Amino acid sequence: MADQEISMFRKIWSMGNYHKLAAEHQIISEHLVAEAQVRAGQKVLDLAAGTGNTALAAARRRARVTASDIVPEMLEVARQRVEAEQLDGVDYHVGNSSPTIPFDDGAFDMVLSSLGVSFYPDHQQVIDELLRITRPGGTIGIALWPEASLASDVFRAGQKLNAGATSIDKIQPAYQMCNGDYLRERLQGRHASLRHVSGTYESCFTTLDAYVEEHCRNHPPAILRLAAYDAAQQAEYRQMLRSIAQRYNRATDGTVAICMDYTILIIVKA
Repeated sequence: MADQEISMFRKIWSMGNYHKLAAEHQIISEHLVAEAQVRAGQKVLDLAAGTGNTALAAARRRARVTASDIVPEMLEVARQRVEAEQLDGVDYHVGNSSPTIPFDDGAFDMVLSSLGVSFYPDHQQVIDELLRITRPGGTIGIALWPEASLASDVFRAGQKLNAGATSIDKIQPAYQMCNGDYLRERLQGRHASLRHVSGTYESCFTTLDAYVEEHCRNHPPAILRLAAYDAAQQAEYRQMLRSIAQRYNRATDGTVAICMDYTILIIVKA
């Protein structure tokens, strides 16, 4: 990413309290490391590590983990979590403004990213870099929100309301990488195998309004959007969030249990 993109994403993901939301994603990271078959002693990179969900999941399997992110404050939360669990073998790396991922060719047995790689602006470049830093025969594991999911519906809602309002609404939709043909075009035959694995969990709240308020208070892209909107757009955005959440609500007891679908991509490098 270029200097201005790094600065932009650092600013965005420093907003709110992302860890309050990311803590719910831990189940995705546990599923990711299981599907990738992380083993003790392997060199594993958690790319766009955020507050460390995947790094912790891999460290619990006694892998040698590097947690990398462009937001130092997030990595500090990851460090505190690692220390609290008394896990060993975790290093931390703050990303810089290089257009490439700053690790050597074939440096890792496994490169994993839970949701974070979704926000890289150039899908071809990030796939090229993931392949470059993974050893031959190594594994790349990516978790992301598919096209038919609450998170993708929220992304499209922001674009529909005001596509030019924020930088976050201008990036390529992450769910494109869930399309097998699209992903294979970017892999360019450099993989030995490719698997798609679906998963889901429930995000529970007392009411729809409670969900909307927590999302707007803690989700960095939502905070960015609301700051860019006028009062009428803010009210419309909140109502869109409420309607989307209701569509995914499984609860029948008056509370809210939002179905959160995700996809895991497991790529073995040729």
